Amino acid sequence: MSKYSKLKNYLLNISENRVALTFEEIENITGSKLPELVRIYRKLWRIGTHHAQTRNGWLAAGWQVISVDFDRDAVIFSRSRRLSHNLDSGDENTILRKGSTS
Repeated sequence: MSKYSKLKNYLLNISENRVALTFEEIENITGSKLPELVRIYRKLWRIGTHHAQTRNGWLAAGWQVISVDFDRDAVIFSRSRRLSHNLDSGDENTILRKGSTS
């Protein structure tokens, strides 16, 4: 099982259509440290399916990254529109203030 499969399983159990997770929360879910480069380069959160974190992680669960906030060390994931009938219309700041659902 890929460490990112743990993130996939976590996201599959979220009832909301958007969730903000801090880097630390993602590390706790996966059980391992995130690569340092993802703390610096936004582009690495939007990489293609040839990377384990996307292929086995959020994409496998039907989620996408919609925002990365390096000031808060957080990522906002959104359920893929094609898999969601009622996409939450909350703005990113509200989602970050609410925190994760864990």
